[in-house]
Amino acid sequence: MSFSWIPFYRELAMRLLEYESKQGELIAFLADLKKKNRAKNGDTLNER
Repeated sequence: MSFSWIPFYRELAMRLLEYESKQGELIAFLADLKKKNRAKNGDTLNER
């Protein structure tokens, strides 16, 4: 049986390895991504 989600998570894992010693950069990137997504969707509630 083949699962369609496996290539996605394999690629995600490989890209996360690039941040193994740069956790601060990864957290900043994810926070910025969250902020941009909220702005795109007009969601400003519960912003932390």
